[in-house]
Amino acid sequence: MILKPSIDDLLDRVHSKYSLVILSSKRAHELAKSDELLLSEYHSVKNVGRALEEIESGELIVSPDPEAKREQLLSKEKLDLPTLATKNPFDFLKSEDK
Repeated sequence: MILKPSIDDLLDRVHSKYSLVILSSKRAHELAKSDELLLSEYHSVKNVGRALEEIESGELIVSPDPEAKREQLLSKEKLDLPTLATKNPFDFLKSEDK
């Protein structure tokens, strides 16, 4: 059970429970992959708790324009997103036949 930060304090920062879950989940995954911390001190040792503490402190917020953020990330990383029409889902069978 989560006692600190309280759900009421978190919902003052993020106006939707769904957004809160997504934001904290994404940040917890980021914390697991890297050591980039936003706060100098955490009460929680787990990444989800740390993400929630960052949200409560105001250091982590929901992007006001998620589409612009997405475009920025795509252009920054220059991702070439594959389409399903260009890939044959049965290509793995061809390699087993040989």
